[in-house]
Amino acid sequence: MKKLITLILAVLLLFCSTVNASALELLGMKKGDTDLDGKITSDDARTVLRCSVGLYIPSLLIRSLFDLNSDGKISSEDARLTLRLAVGLDGTGNKPVSKETLAKNISEKVSEKELDRLMRGLCSMGSRSVIFPKTNKKAADYISQELKKAGLTPEMQTFYYAGIETQNITAVLNEGKKNGKILLLSSHYDCWDGAEGAIDNASGVSALLHTVMLLKESGIAFNCEIRITFFSAEEMGYYGAYHYLSTLSADEKSRLSVFNIDMAGNSLLGGGKMLSVSTNSAYVSGAVSNELSRAIDNAKNFTCNMGENGYYSPVSAGLHDIVPFEKLSIPAVTLSWREIRPAGSYGSDYGLSSPSQIHTKLDTYENFNLSSLTATTKLIINTVILSYTV
Repeated sequence: MKKLITLILAVLLLFCSTVNASALELLGMKKGDTDLDGKITSDDARTVLRCSVGLYIPSLLIRSLFDLNSDGKISSEDARLTLRLAVGLDGTGNKPVSKETLAKNISEKVSEKELDRLMRGLCSMGSRSVIFPKTNKKAADYISQELKKAGLTPEMQTFYYAGIETQNITAVLNEGKKNGKILLLSSHYDCWDGAEGAIDNASGVSALLHTVMLLKESGIAFNCEIRITFFSAEEMGYYGAYHYLSTLSADEKSRLSVFNIDMAGNSLLGGGKMLSVSTNSAYVSGAVSNELSRAIDNAKNFTCNMGENGYYSPVSAGLHDIVPFEKLSIPAVTLSWREIRPAGSYGSDYGLSSPSQIHTKLDTYENFNLSSLTATTKLIINTVILSYTV
C-alpha cells in the first residue's frame, strides 16, 4: 500500500514542485501520520521533532504531513501538535467533544438572571398587541436590540393588519449550505390586548433570545441554515406567519422546517401541567411525528425531568403560528406548556388546553414560572445541538 501511495505522490510531484495537504487528504492521509501507517502515534511526534532539529529530512512527497500548523516550517510546535493528536487531542489542543457533551456544556450556561431580565423588559411595556402600535413597535425594537447584542443582524418585515402597521423581526444565525435544509426558530411577540402577555408569549420570546445568544456565543458549526423570526399578529390569526411565508420562494419552502416556541414559562404549581409538542392544530386530531418532533423527543430524553407532570409528543394541541405552515405540509412543531383541562381544549388530543391565565389579565410577570422557562430553554438548546450541529 505504501508503494502505491508513493507512486501516486511521485506522479503528482511531476506536475507540481511540492505535494500540498489538500492533495494528501484526497489520498486519505492525515497530517501527523509521518510513516503512512494510517495512525498518528508518539513515534510520529518523535519523527517530527527530529525533523525540526535537522536530524531527519522528509522527502518533498510527504513534507506537508510534518507541518501541522501550516506555517511553511517544521518546528517543535509541529511536534507538540502531533503528540496532541497521538493522545486524542485535536490540532488546537482541544479535546474533540461529543454532541452530548457540547449540549450539556452550553445548556448549563442558561441563566435564570438573564431570562428574568428579558421577561421584565418585555412585560414592563404593557400589552404588545397589534392594536397598540406604540408598544408593539417598542417590543419589536427591544427584540432587535437584543439580537444585535448577540452579534446578529436583525431585519424588520413590515406588514399590515386591519390597516395597522406592524412587523416581524428576522435574523440569520447560520447561513448553512446553499440549497440545504433551513431550520426556522420562531416565536410570536405580540399578545392578547388585555394583558402583559407574560406566559403568552414573552416567555417564548425570552427563551428564543437567550437560546440565540448562547448558540451564537458558542461558535459551533450547524449542519443547516438557521433562521430566527419573531412573529407579530399571532393573536389576530397568524398574520405574521402568513406574511413570512409570502416572502419565501417555492425552493425555500421545500427546504424549510419550523420550530415554534409558545407559552414557555407556565407555572408548575398544581397538577396537570404538561409539556407538549404539537405537530398540527387543535382542529386536526391524530398528530403525526416529523423530523422536529423526533429531535425534541431525543433532546427531552437527554434533558430528563423538567418538572412537568407529563410529556405529550406529538399531539394536536392549541392554535399557533405553525398553522400556516402545516397547511402547506411544511414540517412544523410548537413546543408549549399546557394543562389537562378538557373544557377549554377545543378538541385537542388528550384534552390539553392552554394555561388558565392565557388571554386573561392574570397573564402577568408575577404569574409566570422562571424554573419552567429555564428548563424549556435548555430543551430548545439541546434539540438544536443534538440534531442540527455538524
